Amino acid sequence: MTFPSFSIIIPVYCERDNIYPLIERISSTLPYGYEVIFVDDGSNDGTKDALEETVKKYEFVRAIYLGQRIRKGAALKVGYSASLGDTIVTLDGDLQNDPADIPNLLSALQEAHFVVGWRKNRRDSLQRRIQSFLYNTALRILAASPLHDINSGFRAFRKEILKNPLLIDARYRIFPLLAHFSGFTTKEVIVDHFPRRYGKSKYGFGRIFSAIADIVIATFARLFLKKKYRTLTQERK
Repeated sequence: MTFPSFSIIIPVYCERDNIYPLIERISSTLPYGYEVIFVDDGSNDGTKDALEETVKKYEFVRAIYLGQRIRKGAALKVGYSASLGDTIVTLDGDLQNDPADIPNLLSALQEAHFVVGWRKNRRDSLQRRIQSFLYNTALRILAASPLHDINSGFRAFRKEILKNPLLIDARYRIFPLLAHFSGFTTKEVIVDHFPRRYGKSKYGFGRIFSAIADIVIATFARLFLKKKYRTLTQERK
């Protein structure tokens, strides 16, 4: 059995009309040597049918169907566990990320453990852009985040990071920051971002409370994980 050099994990929830255009973009951009794993987070709009057709047509595509919605972070962990590559790339299933940027993420990963795609020219509503700006600013001030767009779902990282149990169970939005606190090197790469064409955004008011929890957790984790990292480094010496 030939193992892929990297795994692309795409969590989806009610993205029926985006599945086929997305996989066509990926296949036209990346010729070979990878796998794509869709994790269907309990969709009820026909996403499963679209995925089944895609799996039949493309041999490098797999799909995991969850019986009920478990949310994005948990769905990503399911994808991590199923992946075969030594490198993991994640992106959203709404066609707002450009698969053509994947080679740039992978190139940057040669000098880092974790790379985050920075949506510098983000094509979302003004409300979402303001909330994201406040979220990232709070993390930079309170948790010393070195990243501009930590909540970007377009990422690449070395699978070895998942050997740390604290990180595989981390809240997915601050996952790169916690990896940084744990001693892994992180980088940002500017990526393209497109307006949503099909389907509806899953962003809701409840995300605000989750964002506040992220900021609190990251602020305390900065102290705990850095202290633990220094202790482990000293023990290795």
